[in-house]
Amino acid sequence: MEHQQQLLPMNPLPLPAEGPLPELGMMTMMQLRRFAQCMQMEKLDIQNEFDICREKYEGDVEKLVEKIRSQEVLLASVRTSAANSAREVERITAENRSLTDRAQVLEAEVRSVNAANEEMAIEIKTVH
Repeated sequence: MEHQQQLLPMNPLPLPAEGPLPELGMMTMMQLRRFAQCMQMEKLDIQNEFDICREKYEGDVEKLVEKIRSQEVLLASVRTSAANSAREVERITAENRSLTDRAQVLEAEVRSVNAANEEMAIEIKTVH
């Protein structure tokens, strides 16, 4: 006995006559199987494409995470340097204040010595 394609009835199909795939109501079992196989192949293609995109995305995310960690290390180093620099500025500023105070004391001593020298010069002139 020859194998004959079994035709599906036109209207009694549970598939909607209207909607996304109304043409399915007119297909044979063989056509439906082929259609299902095509859909399965398309699903696999989409899944493969998705997997490739996901792997690329995960790789990109890993690279970005590494860059962020590297930037965090650099930022910590910069903060440490800034803190050290701030302490050094404070130390130098304090040293500068001390030197300024010492310079004022020395200027006062120089004025005192100059005044004493002028007095001696006047006394020397009056003695001669």
